[in-house]
Amino acid sequence: MNQDLLPESLSDLYENMALAFSSQFENLIELVVTPGWRQYQLIIILFLWALAFVLRLLTQKRWEAWARARTGWPKWRLRTLVQLMRRLT
Repeated sequence: MNQDLLPESLSDLYENMALAFSSQFENLIELVVTPGWRQYQLIIILFLWALAFVLRLLTQKRWEAWARARTGWPKWRLRTLVQLMRRLT
């Protein structure tokens, strides 16, 4: 291993880590602000996330009412329904 790459102290190690992190963060910011398809992908992702959030707000009460109205179902099916609803919300 090259001795030039080893930090002399713990503070040097933290400084190197902070510099590396800031460099990677700058690269990420550059990727986001550079015009191109990436920006469209981010917009699409944000739009789909917002749509899912709004749909959850609009339908959550209906799903809960429907689930509470299930009578006569076996326990395993009700447990599966509860788990499914938890994951969806």
